[in-house]
Amino acid sequence: FRSNKVKNMAEVLKTAVGTIVGEKRLLVDVDGSTPVVKVFELLQKEKILSVPVYTTKDGKKEYLGNCSIFNLLSYVVFKSYFENPAGDNALLDFKWDDDVTAQDILQLDDESCSHWEYPEDTPLATIMEPLGKGVHRVLINFTDGKTRLVSQTDVIKFLHKNVDKFGDFVEKPLQELNMVNPLADDAVYSIGEKEKALDGFRSMFQKKLSALAVLDEKKAIVATLSASDIRAVSSDTLKDVLKSVQEYLKGLNNGKYIHPVTVEANGSLSEAMLRCTAAKIHRVWVVNSAQTPLAVITYSDIILQLW
Repeated sequence: FRSNKVKNMAEVLKTAVGTIVGEKRLLVDVDGSTPVVKVFELLQKEKILSVPVYTTKDGKKEYLGNCSIFNLLSYVVFKSYFENPAGDNALLDFKWDDDVTAQDILQLDDESCSHWEYPEDTPLATIMEPLGKGVHRVLINFTDGKTRLVSQTDVIKFLHKNVDKFGDFVEKPLQELNMVNPLADDAVYSIGEKEKALDGFRSMFQKKLSALAVLDEKKAIVATLSASDIRAVSSDTLKDVLKSVQEYLKGLNNGKYIHPVTVEANGSLSEAMLRCTAAKIHRVWVVNSAQTPLAVITYSDIILQLW
């Protein structure tokens, strides 16, 4: 626990998580018996990346886990290709199976089955541990019986609003905070821009990643392929993932790349936070002068530093 490194941080970490939720919309959730095609349609309609799955017990909802659009498509639609990359035809001939449910998806993935629930008066410090270790969102139960969701994004925004209470700690260079280790085997996972987009999603699925750096022929980062990019896929556009990463990403953004958010190794933690929140993205790539990625700093990394 690192609040002794941060001026007035202890008071910030005592904040009740219910106040961070604010007036966010009520939770969107699904019954575990819902067919996956209906879950897929709901995720697209609500423009969300995942949805809590529940079962009803004694008339009350009991949450089982979270079904993300990435895991749904990975286990149901892309499974045959992920197991056998030579099998493009199986993807092109795909048909939804109404017998596969949201709960079935949870049983295929240990991470999806895990979930966290807390009462609204829980201190922020309590939820920062799971959020700093890779959990993306937790459920908050209010005394009025309503349930809302607090995400890593909500916490980072709140912490950044209180950055003046952090002291000099957040102004230290990322390298000094040991957040940059270019020699680590898992420092940066990447894909070439000419490679198939589906191979990128396959790599993310197998390595349990949320994003890959997209590199040009000079190994400079030109874009990011993230799990969230898969939400553009519909039943009618499944074949688009067979395009190159370059074609796929530019097709999502009027023929242009969305430039990756980057920072240099001598940049500060507060700078990384600012760039993430300003761009509304979950990661910042640490690069050298040639724009070669050396490391990636995620919301989990930032939260863990401040916990």
